[in-house]
Amino acid sequence: MRGEAVNEAEFTTLVIEMAKTFGWLVHHQRPGRMADGRWRSSIQGHKGFPDLVLVHPQKYKLYFVELKSETGKLSTEQEYWRDAICVSLPYRWAIWRPSDLDEIEEVLRNG
Repeated sequence: MRGEAVNEAEFTTLVIEMAKTFGWLVHHQRPGRMADGRWRSSIQGHKGFPDLVLVHPQKYKLYFVELKSETGKLSTEQEYWRDAICVSLPYRWAIWRPSDLDEIEEVLRNG
C-alpha cells in the first residue's frame, strides 16, 4: 500500500493494524451512515476530537492522532482540540497522512 493512493478508510485501517502490531491499544469511533446519507458518530461531545487515541502500556506513551488525506485540512474545531491537547497535556498530538507511512511506522515501532 506504500506509494499507492489510498482513501481515508483504507488509511485508517492500515494505521490501526500497524499500531496493534506494535502493541498499541487503539480507540477509534467509526461513524455510522444515517438514513439521510449523513455520517454520524454515536459518541457525543465537542466536534473535532482526533480520529485515534493510541496508548502503549509498556512504553507509557499516549498519542492523539488526526488522520487526513494528502490535501485534507484541519477544521477549526480540530485545530481547537489540537491546541487544547498540546497545551493541557504532556502527551502527543499528530496529523498523519498516507505519505507519512514511514514516519508513522517509526513512531509506532519505537514510541
